[in-house]
Parts: sequence; structure tokens; C-alpha cells
Amino acid sequence: MLDTFSMVKEISVMEQRYQAVLAVIADGRGVGEVAAQFGVSRQSVHAWLRRYEDHGLEGLADRSHKPQSMPHQMPAHVEAAVLELRREHRAWGPRRLVYELLKRGVVPVPSETGVYRAVKRAGLFEPGGRRRRKDTWKRYKCCVAMPLRHLSSVESHRGCETVANLGYR
Repeated sequence: MLDTFSMVKEISVMEQRYQAVLAVIADGRGVGEVAAQFGVSRQSVHAWLRRYEDHGLEGLADRSHKPQSMPHQMPAHVEAAVLELRREHRAWGPRRLVYELLKRGVVPVPSETGVYRAVKRAGLFEPGGRRRRKDTWKRYKCCVAMPLRHLSSVESHRGCETVANLGYR
């Protein structure tokens, strides 16, 4: 027994678009009807018609989704300066790199986030562990809540630690 799905001929996206355009132009069918048949929006069919009229069959091919311009992209000479500084000084982070670019007169000066992204994109960033405070550091805590204005008079209140005079009276 033959499989019905093996008999169906697969056609490319460009051919489907061409069939939709022909259905509207040659057969005189409505755009909404053709859109419903092909499972797309009316706007898509109108776009295909416009592209077919402007560019012919090549206009129905898939196009790149890449934006034509990126106005906030870091200029190439600035990114090269950032990466050069980072290669020379591996310990410098984004904040220091921005400071050094500012000192050297590089225009436009990128943001710290932009520098971080450029360094990371180039693979020059090794994520290190976060600094943790020492275990010997102890936070002042008191077993009884009291207003700050009374802290200067506290010395040994119910077993709490002594607090330096904070200038409140």
C-alpha cells in the first residue's frame, strides 16, 4: 500500500509564494481568499505582490532579517582600541578601560557596558569569582531595636556590642 504522504510533492517557499501571486494576478482571486488558502496574512500576500512587481521572481526569495543599520554600534576604531588596551592590560576591567580611552582622547567614548560586551565578544574576558567578605567581619546587631539617636549612649546594653559615638545627641 502506498503512503499518501510520499506522493505529495514538496515545494519550496519561493514556489508557494509564486503560486499565491499567480492566483491573485492570473486567476483574479481575492487576496483574502489566497491568504486563507496558503495560511498567511493578507499583508504577506500584498507584500509578495509588491515584491514580484518590483523585482520579478527573485523578489519572492527569502531575504535576510539582519537590520540594515545599527546606529548604536561601537565604531570599529573604538572597538580596536578597547581590545588593544585589554590585551596589553589583562587586569583592567571595563571601568578602567573607559577611563584610559577618555585619557587618550578616543571619540566617541563607549559606555562601560559596551566595553564589557566588546571584550566578552572577543573572548578576552575570564569570569572570576566574586569577592566575598572575610568571615571575621561581624555586623553590628542588637537584640533590642532602638532609635539611632540613642546609639551613642549604648555601651553594654543587654549583651550587645559597644558602638562608637556616631555624632547623634
